Amino acid sequence: MSGSKISIICSTDDIYCIGPRRISAQLKRHGFRVNLIFLRATNFWGQTRQRFGAHFEDADLPEPVYRQLIELCHGSAVIGFSVWTHHAEGVTRVTRRLQKELDCPIVWGGIHPTSFPEESLQVVESICMGEGDVSLLRLAQALQEKRDWRATRGFWFRHEGGIIRNPEEPLVNNLDELPFMDFEFEDHFVNDGGTLKPMDMRLMKKYYGGKMWTMFSQGCPYKCTFCSNDVLIDLDSGYREFRKHSVDYFLAELRYVFSRYPYIYNVIIDNDAYMFLPLEIIREFAEKYGDEGSNFHLRGSATNGTSHCWGLVPFVMIRGCFCGPPTWC
Repeated sequence: MSGSKISIICSTDDIYCIGPRRISAQLKRHGFRVNLIFLRATNFWGQTRQRFGAHFEDADLPEPVYRQLIELCHGSAVIGFSVWTHHAEGVTRVTRRLQKELDCPIVWGGIHPTSFPEESLQVVESICMGEGDVSLLRLAQALQEKRDWRATRGFWFRHEGGIIRNPEEPLVNNLDELPFMDFEFEDHFVNDGGTLKPMDMRLMKKYYGGKMWTMFSQGCPYKCTFCSNDVLIDLDSGYREFRKHSVDYFLAELRYVFSRYPYIYNVIIDNDAYMFLPLEIIREFAEKYGDEGSNFHLRGSATNGTSHCWGLVPFVMIRGCFCGPPTWC
């Protein structure tokens, strides 16, 4: 018997969406059917205009897209939005429309509701606080089994005039326990010029392009005020801890993605604290990655000590490597 349907909606102007792809794969692993919907995707030039223009454009969706979205989400046990702060206004409009049309729980996750929980709960009944890899799965299981879903750890709920603040779901320390990101196209949909279309290779090339965005590790010991990690550490001190994949897992995930989407020419490891990896792991990665055939970019902070920076030396032997600080430093 197949599991309940879950709809996950991404509102970013790209479709890299590391977190939603990971959560979708987690739900699928446990038998749920997942629609992964990229609602506001643009191509490279559209992203450039959006990110470097004088004004951030966040126009409402046209009515035909609303009708398609409502149809796609119909019958979902729960609808989840991944929300960044600069998208909150637009996500609020879409959420309000779905609330009028559909009778199912709608939850927000991502850094915006984690940073502004009370404000977000004025729009939706429930929000995921922090990482949702396990929390959303537990909530979906509770709904499917008709248990009290408002007891789900990692979620806050607006209920009977108050707020239920559940304790945090323990963080996943061994990242190899998580599934590979979801690159199965069968239940992916993208807004292509005002029509929500099933994903195919042509649309992947148009909106995903040739760069794969991924992460080798999670967590950062620093509490920089300009960074979302400042908020996450206040939520759970475990976000200071450095959690990582094994090299073999990371490379296996790359091979899986390449097998599903062979047009990647550049892998971007978008970590805050890659330089905290033990040197033996950096060397292992350098040795094994050299056979993979793709260029890669490495972003993150190298402020954790001179000795670890020597771990970069093997990288100069890898084709096309770029190493540098985050763009905001």
